[in-house]
Amino acid sequence: MTEQWERETADIETAEVAGTSDVNPGAESPSVVPLNTSRRIAHIDALRAGAVLLVVTMHSGFTFVPGDGGVTVFFCISGYIITTLLIRERQRTGRFAMTRFYLRRALKLAPPFLVIILIPTLLYATMHPVDWLVVLSQVLFSYNWVEVLDPVRALQVLPGSTVVWSLAVEEQFYIGFAVLWLLVARRAWWRQALSAVALLAIVYSVALRCYLALDPSRFDHVARGTDARMEAIAWGVLVALLHSEWRAGRLPRLSSFGRSFWLGLTVALFIVGSLVLRDYWPEFAIRPTLHAVAAALVILYGLIGGSSPVKRSFYRIAEVRLLQVIGLASYSIYLCHLVIIQFTAELYPTFWAPARASALVFLTVATGIAVYYLVEVPALRLKPRLIPGG
Repeated sequence: MTEQWERETADIETAEVAGTSDVNPGAESPSVVPLNTSRRIAHIDALRAGAVLLVVTMHSGFTFVPGDGGVTVFFCISGYIITTLLIRERQRTGRFAMTRFYLRRALKLAPPFLVIILIPTLLYATMHPVDWLVVLSQVLFSYNWVEVLDPVRALQVLPGSTVVWSLAVEEQFYIGFAVLWLLVARRAWWRQALSAVALLAIVYSVALRCYLALDPSRFDHVARGTDARMEAIAWGVLVALLHSEWRAGRLPRLSSFGRSFWLGLTVALFIVGSLVLRDYWPEFAIRPTLHAVAAALVILYGLIGGSSPVKRSFYRIAEVRLLQVIGLASYSIYLCHLVIIQFTAELYPTFWAPARASALVFLTVATGIAVYYLVEVPALRLKPRLIPGG
């Protein structure tokens, strides 16, 4: 039943596969990129699952886990997906429908946000004080800057809802990106313009973090500022551009990124970033770059396709059913996990810590999956009626 439901709503949800993979799932040749039962790119949904599990596991009590690396991976995936969708729309229609672009984003983000954050905030406010201007900043995707400018005031919200800072970073980037795309989409040099802006964003973001991290009192800016965290999204934009060119036959050398060497380098970068760079300055200045590059490489590695033993194992792991479900539900899991952790904190003060953390991981993931099927999927099935041609 759930597989049929997912197949029916796959194109409604993001349509991130159509036109991206050249063949059907299951075949094995150098050009194959396996798809999951929802006809989405399997390894990207598996990467989403890994990213949200990193975040949830760290917040649940396993503090040695690099949860912030999961957020960086999400940023990179978002940059890739949104750029791929816009490139495909340009190829199909030759234009950019900005209204439809934002309606699609709202239909994806708003229903879980309403159920997990906004309605619980209204209930919480009946017994506890909240700062409604800060809540408004959560709704309008500017909350990360409240954390930067007034971190004490930023706490006057529903406990656990502070995770929406990362949504604010993404949406602010998308606003700027959509305006840029509107200006360059019909130009012959649109690829060069996007590439230059993405590279500039990477250089600026890294340089800013390196500077801000010299002063520990600037933690909120280096960790939450859009200007300091947009690097990973820009890496995703570059991956989308490179992959689009490769599929058009203009970058044949990009095929080398499908070799297993790059997967090994990806693992090494993530491990080094997570386990070695743990002091304040390298952790906040340099580690996000290693995590972002690792995410970009694994996305590209999977997109190139191939049939080597390592690549086949990579795809088989990516297609594990549980990983795919967690990946599909990752947005709802991310939104609800810290709220659940905060509100259940007093229920298990005497529990053995590892058991408590494991129970929280299970509870939050299960709740997020339930929200996905009960809220996200029904909302996304309305898309053809609410956004004609969207």
